[in-house]
Formats: sequence, structure tokens, C-alpha cells
Amino acid sequence: MKRIVLGKTGLQVNRLGFGGIPIMRVDEKQAVETVLHAVEKGIDFIDTSRVYATSERKIGMALRQTDRRVVLASKSKGRTSDELRVELETSMRELQRDYLDL
Repeated sequence: MKRIVLGKTGLQVNRLGFGGIPIMRVDEKQAVETVLHAVEKGIDFIDTSRVYATSERKIGMALRQTDRRVVLASKSKGRTSDELRVELETSMRELQRDYLDL
């Protein structure tokens, strides 16, 4: 897979990424299997959002089952620093990470 740099971040990822919207519509087992399959096939960029229902939790469950490194991005509808901090902390907890890349 072709590698690219994400904008001005310096983060290099495979050109094909994984979006978290569709897995909020499937059950937990299928979501975890889907994320793991994508990562095993070389996907190393995953984009999700707090507004994608259970997407972050399902992605976090899957990533705990692999040692492959992925770049994680999430979004928030928070508009103040306090709102953003709460949503960021929730995202990190759901994704089971100490930090998010983006």
C-alpha cells in the first residue's frame, strides 16, 4: 500500500484508512472482527468521532487484541475547552488509549 503524510502532521500512514461510521451499525462481534481484519491487512489509520455512537468503544476493543500500531483520529462537537476536554477524555477511555494522534 502506498504511504502518505497526513497534512502537516508528519504522521505517515497507508493511503487507505478506516472510517468508524459503519461499525456503529453492526454488533460488537462483527465490528471487532472488521477492525481487526482491516488492521491485519495493513490499515494503520483509523478515524472516528464521539458522535459515532459505539464506534470508539468497538475500535478500542479491537485494538486491544493486536499489537499493530495505528494512528487514531477522533472528532468532537465540543466548542469550549471544557467540553473538548471531557470528550477527549471519553474518547481515550473508549479507545483504551493514553493519547490520540489527531
